[in-house]
Amino acid sequence: MKKNNKVILYIALALLATGAIIYIVSVNMAKKDYVADGSIKSKGIKADEPTIITIEKDPEVDKRKEVRNNFHKYITAQTDGYNVNGLGGITNLKIKVRNTSAYRVDMVELQIQYIKAGGGIFKTETVYAQDIKPNSSVVINGPDSNRGKEVRVNIAAVTSRVLGLCYVSGKRGADVEDPYLCN
Repeated sequence: MKKNNKVILYIALALLATGAIIYIVSVNMAKKDYVADGSIKSKGIKADEPTIITIEKDPEVDKRKEVRNNFHKYITAQTDGYNVNGLGGITNLKIKVRNTSAYRVDMVELQIQYIKAGGGIFKTETVYAQDIKPNSSVVINGPDSNRGKEVRVNIAAVTSRVLGLCYVSGKRGADVEDPYLCN
């Protein structure tokens, strides 16, 4: 019977020693930073204190946000020539849409206003420019008008998946710092 008591005592001591080792290792690990090269550096903080982690900003994300929120500097539209008939009317209207950003623009919606001789708007038409590559421009045809002496072009909407850009004239998103970010 004495032999069984000795075995039980040895097992109890072994379990106690193992528990103590696990406790000591876990406390020491909480006080260390394990660096990428495998070295260890002491934090000098208690295990129950929060650790602050600094995350570096991605400059590409910042650049897209800057372009998205200032898209009017990078995406422009203007007439590229048209004919005015003698008594009024616009024919052969060409509109150039430029994308001077480093990002593809999927679609630009344009509002074309045909202006009468007296200055009022005769009518407004909508046309679309699609798939405008980075640092490039496209020329699209505008519809003819039987009245008008002048043409104005305004950007009504712009979308770009790569920029996360969803602009619609007169509308802003809920995020004040990034109002044209697609949701």
